[in-house]
Amino acid sequence: MMDNDNKKSNIINVKNAVIEKVPVIRDQPGEFVKNSFISFLQSFRDEKDMNELDEDLMELDNILGNTEMDVENEEGNKVPKYIKEINEMVEEETTTLYIDFMDILMYDNDLAEHIEEEYYRYEIYLKR
Repeated sequence: MMDNDNKKSNIINVKNAVIEKVPVIRDQPGEFVKNSFISFLQSFRDEKDMNELDEDLMELDNILGNTEMDVENEEGNKVPKYIKEINEMVEEETTTLYIDFMDILMYDNDLAEHIEEEYYRYEIYLKR
C-alpha cells in the first residue's frame, strides 16, 4: 500500500514540474490592442468645434441629451469624450459602453484595423 502512495505523490510532483517549465506566451498584438484602446478612452477628444455648429443643431443636441461633444470640467479643460460615460457606468453599475468606430479610426488607424479584421480575437482585450 505504501508504494501506491509514493507513486501518487511522485506523479503529482512530475506534473507540477512539467507545468512550471511551460513558458508563458503573451499575445503581443492583443496587448497592443488593449493598451491602445485604453489610451484612446483616456485621451480621445472630439475634433468638432462647437462654435462651428449652427444654433439649431446645438439646440437639438441639448434636447436629445447628445453626449457626442467634449464637455469641460470645472477648470475649463476639455474632458476626453468617453470619460463621462465611463464614470456614469461606474455609478450606475452598467457594463456597456457605446463607442463610435469612426472615433477609433480617427485616433489610431492601426487599432481600428486590428479590431475590424479580428474583432473576436481582441474582444477580451477590449473588455478588460
